[in-house]
Amino acid sequence: MKLLHFLPLITAFFVSCNPPEGDYELDYAHAPGANASLSPLGGIKVLQSDVKFDQDLYSVCVRGGNRFISDKNLLLETQLAYAAWLSAAGHTEREWELFSFELADDCPDNQEYLGAVVLLDEGLDAGSSELNSFPESRIICQRSGYSYSCSAQSGTVGLGRWGGAGYSYNPRTGKWIAITSYNQARATFSQNIDWYSLAEHLTGNEQLSQADKDDIIASYEALNDSDKNFDELVKFNKKLANKKLISAKDKEFSRLFGEFQRSNNAKLNKVYKPKLGLYHVLLHEVGHNFGMLHAHETQPPSFISVETDGLKVKIDGRTQYVATMAYGEPYMYLTADDIAGVKSMRKDTEEYLASKL
Repeated sequence: MKLLHFLPLITAFFVSCNPPEGDYELDYAHAPGANASLSPLGGIKVLQSDVKFDQDLYSVCVRGGNRFISDKNLLLETQLAYAAWLSAAGHTEREWELFSFELADDCPDNQEYLGAVVLLDEGLDAGSSELNSFPESRIICQRSGYSYSCSAQSGTVGLGRWGGAGYSYNPRTGKWIAITSYNQARATFSQNIDWYSLAEHLTGNEQLSQADKDDIIASYEALNDSDKNFDELVKFNKKLANKKLISAKDKEFSRLFGEFQRSNNAKLNKVYKPKLGLYHVLLHEVGHNFGMLHAHETQPPSFISVETDGLKVKIDGRTQYVATMAYGEPYMYLTADDIAGVKSMRKDTEEYLASKL
């Protein structure tokens, strides 16, 4: 996921836009079921089948010990993201019980197991090729007379992928006999971002009334202090969706913009660390774990719902994308496009696996 900026501005006021009400053409993209057959959606079918495999659960390893978000919050938000996509696909507590989530000091890299790894900040090892995917950000401001503007040069802030598998099969029937190898899915996040938790976002949220804010924060804290079940996670995600919550814009960019606005400086050009909420990026990268692709920049092989140039619609006179799986507003919930897409992904995956299991 790339961080796109924003703000050739004369004011520091930010507008949050929501998906439009009413009819518009659902648009999404995902991998073919055959290509992502052991995403979480396919993994469920494999674990429920008689195919020989030495795991009973889809295991998600969350590497703890990062500088910004407590281990407890990071684990909860990972579970919330997985619950959001599973629920959107039509799954229930029954399938949720096939998943395990574990905090660890170290998560296996490219090991053969059915599952996923979530790495945040220091979770990326020195020398990892992924480090080169996360460049530093730069803020550039200039002043001319009474007008001024600031923009940011930013790159990718997160990466997501589904896993891959090898298998033995019966050459006569084409049916799988055993899973012989597997590379886990991954969701990794830039070391050049100051990340903050959903809890911090809710505390400073300006979209919510105080009563709504207190209610959602209490629900978040209750989830962190209990053994979480699927229905409770889904219920919390619905609260975010019902309020159409949008993640706050880059707080550090806003701070630096304000400083430049108040200064007499003619120019500003410096490297900085964006301060971003994690959850909407986590939701996006976990979508890739499930086989979802960017609808607005699809490449073959992929399944797309309609042949258009993406999820663009007019909102308040501006062209916007309206899905978590596109580079638009930082939605903290799955939109109608995302839900339609993951349902299609599940159907395509299960149709493919029906001929293999």
